[in-house]
Amino acid sequence: MRIKILKSLAGLNFSYSAGQEIEIEKEQASQLIKAGLAEEVQEDGNAKGNRSNRARTSKP
Repeated sequence: MRIKILKSLAGLNFSYSAGQEIEIEKEQASQLIKAGLAEEVQEDGNAKGNRSNRARTSKP
């Protein structure tokens, strides 16, 4: 499963930076998504629930 890391994290045998897209086992991906550390990347390359695609408005 392909995911986008939302918050940097590291362990004994891995290190991921915020914004990095990685391919990992579905079970591990699900755990990171549930913990709020990652989001699923759709086949078109966009992260599911990606906020960067939302229109932004500024107040005067």
